[in-house]
Amino acid sequence: MFNNLRKETAMTTTSTITTNTPKARPVAKVRLGSVVCAIWQQTSSEGKTWYSASVERSYFDEKAGKWKSSNSFSRDEMLLLGKVASLANTRIYELQSRDRTEASHEELPDVPANAIYDADGVEVA
Repeated sequence: MFNNLRKETAMTTTSTITTNTPKARPVAKVRLGSVVCAIWQQTSSEGKTWYSASVERSYFDEKAGKWKSSNSFSRDEMLLLGKVASLANTRIYELQSRDRTEASHEELPDVPANAIYDADGVEVA
């Protein structure tokens, strides 16, 4: 009889999920004047690595009193943009070369310094 008169209070909770995952950072940056190119390392689920780049221009906003960035470039900044892109392209090739070198060393087995092998790659005692 009194069940219909009973008030039920629903409890709600607020939870915040925090992660300790650090913010991704570029593996390299190329800067000329106010133009900067950030180089990012990407990895697929299969473990394949590649690089991408993002370009921006820094400027000081006097009204806000702080530094800001933009993805648009003036006529005079276009030459800097081209040079930064060229330098970033070279840097990406260097990073890829380093990756290939490290990968080739990972595939080699540990070999004693004094090991001797025949022409077929078989260790000779």
